[in-house]
Amino acid sequence: MKSIYNIFFKGLLTILPLAVTIYLLIWLGQGLESILGGGLRYVLPENWYLPGTGVVVGLVLVFLVGLLLQAVVVRKIWGWGEALVAKLPLISEVYSSLRQVLAYLSGSESPQTDQVVMLTLPGSATRLIGLVTRDDFSDAPEGMGDDETVAVFLPWSYQLGGFTVYVPRSMTEPIDLSPQEAMRWALTGGVTSQKRHSLQAGKSQ
Repeated sequence: MKSIYNIFFKGLLTILPLAVTIYLLIWLGQGLESILGGGLRYVLPENWYLPGTGVVVGLVLVFLVGLLLQAVVVRKIWGWGEALVAKLPLISEVYSSLRQVLAYLSGSESPQTDQVVMLTLPGSATRLIGLVTRDDFSDAPEGMGDDETVAVFLPWSYQLGGFTVYVPRSMTEPIDLSPQEAMRWALTGGVTSQKRHSLQAGKSQ
């Protein structure tokens, strides 16, 4: 029974990430089809519309926007639009947060630091793994931090999310991990592939 369970679990670990990825792609495609497809049916002549046209048009529009933003004039006009959005309550917070996250994921922007640290809780030997997201508070609101303050993002295990703490630099200890490896350690609760570490050890020798 144990052997059957291990085989089933290996199959689940292989299929589940792929299934979730495919589901997200289908969800995104259905969203584009629903939003753009309805409008295209009114614009295009009858029988011209084919299933999937909304997705194709959506991808083309995204590419065209990226192409237009290469021009200085368009970037300036877009900047004026973003400045107007920044003055709208609530909407500005949501828009700016999403924009920063997407920019970071795309690699066009990066945090001030990518240092991975272990954070020691006060009065305890308990340590948490985290990523230093800011170590310079010169442009932050007064009272948020000083030269000895760092912002540390602490990811949760087995779920997406986490929280950011602002602590003295002395409470942190740098460790030799990349942000991607640190996130893997945190998200899996420390359950990492022993085979992977053995391969890394072999390469370092």
